[in-house]
Amino acid sequence: MGLQMNSLIKVKWIKGGDATDAMGSAWVKVFDFEDLPDLVTVPSDVAPSGIRSYIEGRYGYQVGGWSYWSAVAEASKMADNLYSGDPV
Repeated sequence: MGLQMNSLIKVKWIKGGDATDAMGSAWVKVFDFEDLPDLVTVPSDVAPSGIRSYIEGRYGYQVGGWSYWSAVAEASKMADNLYSGDPV
């Protein structure tokens, strides 16, 4: 078995309501809402259309939105913001 690559996903959680599976049963919540991570890993073989259900099934909370996250892109944004505020 080769190395499996994972995608880093930035998640926006919904506090109210329960995430449900395809049969309408609520997922088990394994975390308190306050302890949910902002970044989660998702196996690369999960299609973009299945990411929301994968995360909801893993954590038991509804996902309000998600986006791919990259440390390089985040650092680039921070650097752009830092230099754009430079008055010189």
